[in-house]
Amino acid sequence: MSKRCGVICIEDLEPGAPISIRKTLEGEQLRLLLARTFNSTGTNYTFIGMNPSTATALDSTDNGGDRTTEKICELFVPDNTGPTIRQKLNVDEAGTVFIVNLVPIINSKSIKTREHWNSLSPEIKQTLLEVNRKYVEFALAAADIVIPIWGAPESWKNKALSFIRPALKTERIQDKRMVAVPNEKGSPRHPMFTPWQPELLEPFSIENGFSRLYD
Repeated sequence: MSKRCGVICIEDLEPGAPISIRKTLEGEQLRLLLARTFNSTGTNYTFIGMNPSTATALDSTDNGGDRTTEKICELFVPDNTGPTIRQKLNVDEAGTVFIVNLVPIINSKSIKTREHWNSLSPEIKQTLLEVNRKYVEFALAAADIVIPIWGAPESWKNKALSFIRPALKTERIQDKRMVAVPNEKGSPRHPMFTPWQPELLEPFSIENGFSRLYD
């Protein structure tokens, strides 16, 4: 069987060993992808956030993660408070989980992310988004289930969304399951904003969600 390779080879990921791809470009600190394999034969998930925070691993805060990565890891662990993602979506155990973002600049504060992004020149934004798109496209192609978590619509996100929108609209991606926990306006809620529980996941329409919120 041929390997599924792009920015990394999925079959080469060791179960339990987190992957973090970071680089400095145009003077900006970027995190382009986080990944962790829970089970080499399970269901693959890709979460699409707004921008990276401080995590260097898709793990708990004690092991290089941040509050978001810790929350995402917990979603796949059975507890007594409700169903896991696997139970809600009626799929196999988690395989590899990826986190990518609309923009790759590292910042733990959403307001400061917006301010910093808006301060960049159009040329630098274009360069960063072109690099980021390669990793988003890879994570989308590798996923069985895609879960947007980029939060409420804001005008500064439109350019970044326009870069990944073609990838999200390809026939190959539209055949995958895309689900989200929507807020009252229908945009995908971030896991750190309550309520966000697996039982609240519902289908997220690329066409309706994007055209209504971002065009």
